[in-house]
Amino acid sequence: MNTREIIAQYEKFVIKTYTRTPVVIVKGKGLKVWDLDGNEYLDFFPGWAVSGLGHCHPIVVNAVRNYIKKIIHVPNNYYNMLQGKLAQKIVENSFEGKAFFCNSGAEAN
Repeated sequence: MNTREIIAQYEKFVIKTYTRTPVVIVKGKGLKVWDLDGNEYLDFFPGWAVSGLGHCHPIVVNAVRNYIKKIIHVPNNYYNMLQGKLAQKIVENSFEGKAFFCNSGAEAN
């Protein structure tokens, strides 16, 4: 499919909740992303809590790969070792109190 066809597919099947830039991003590396037509861009929009470290950093890719070999997701109504360890590091290195993990502003409020 080309860019025009993908945009038409979205228009037909995806609810329009966002204004989209007419670019189809197909890959990312570090601070750069590439579109379907081969154009290269600097990514000044790091997404929602997912790519502030850049795209496809080898250390992050390896850590994710190793983790998902064991389990993909543990909801917050269960304990997991990594979340407790991360909370401890955050609190010990930034502020006195406790950490709260969430993935949206609605949860944070």
